[in-house]
Amino acid sequence: MLRRMLDLVGFRIRAADGPIGRVQDLYFDDQQMYARNCGKLGTFSRLPGARHLHSAHAMLHDTIRALDGELGHIEDLLINEADWRIHHLLVGTRNCWPDRQVLVSPQWIKPANWPESEVVVNRTYAQIKNNPELIIQK
Repeated sequence: MLRRMLDLVGFRIRAADGPIGRVQDLYFDDQQMYARNCGKLGTFSRLPGARHLHSAHAMLHDTIRALDGELGHIEDLLINEADWRIHHLLVGTRNCWPDRQVLVSPQWIKPANWPESEVVVNRTYAQIKNNPELIIQK
């Protein structure tokens, strides 16, 4: 089952001997694109000594660029709860297509420019525009 990362914030974390806190953030491996840690891990956008671990929360609102220009901003991540892989980035495309969110595969991401808060995908506007939209049933 896929879950929105923002929906996981606040979930209780329990150990065998009782509660240990709540999810405040997910830290993901930027090479494998799966969540490695969650919970109260401090306020770092990158964990010290963990070169490829990044805060999913810090990634929200990062700019997404297609090959032919700026596409929009990351609004959420869809996480597969079976293996904790990032299944899709949910991108708000108000810069290109108002009132639309598209799903972008993490496999399309070129090496990210984390200090500049920019993620580039190896797809064009036209290729991404044809991607499915996220439709949330109420």
